[in-house]
Amino acid sequence: MTVGRGSEGFGEADQELRKAIDEMEHSRDRELNQKRMNAECVSVLKSLKNHWEVLKVFIDHPHIPMDNSKRPPAKQVVVSKPKGF
Repeated sequence: MTVGRGSEGFGEADQELRKAIDEMEHSRDRELNQKRMNAECVSVLKSLKNHWEVLKVFIDHPHIPMDNSKRPPAKQVVVSKPKGF
């Protein structure tokens, strides 16, 4: 569902999103407080916590694209070494 900032329903959708994000934050913290957890899980949750504020930028500023794949691919310079090098 796409709901623009000025469209009808934006406020409700925005509130639902913010509630889900708050719940996700609390869930992350509860998980991090568990005594026994796989090291990889701990690493992922710590990374999420460290980057949390940056990730929330997309909620406060929905006009910022989350994915830059719509940009044209950067030109790549291919360098090959001469034979016998």
